[in-house]
Amino acid sequence: MVDVAKEVGAGAVCLGCTGKGNDQVRFELTFLALNPKLNIVAPWREWDIAGSEEAIEYARKHSVPVPVTKNSIFCRDRNVWHISHEVSVVVVLNLALVIVMGGGGVFTWCGGLNNRSKSRIDRFLISED
Repeated sequence: MVDVAKEVGAGAVCLGCTGKGNDQVRFELTFLALNPKLNIVAPWREWDIAGSEEAIEYARKHSVPVPVTKNSIFCRDRNVWHISHEVSVVVVLNLALVIVMGGGGVFTWCGGLNNRSKSRIDRFLISED
């Protein structure tokens, strides 16, 4: 993108990263490393759009066709390396976050595997397989 911006004489690039991940940081740091004078437009951060439903409403209001509805919010994030699929509503059964305060307070997950508390890192290490 930086090379194309230079070729066409653009002073800015726009990224389509959503506000949920670290893609914004990776893209912006790369853009700035390659061309510190390049302006970066990041709609999710700059516009007053707080989530998927507001983005759908914005698109509808401005006659921009989008393949999702408020009743069927399913996102496909396709780029050069992969495509990720996600649903805006995540249901986690039998799992609760408990904040234990005091004494160096830790986050634990309870009601999980065999109804035992787990540390924050354990939730990534435990598999149902």
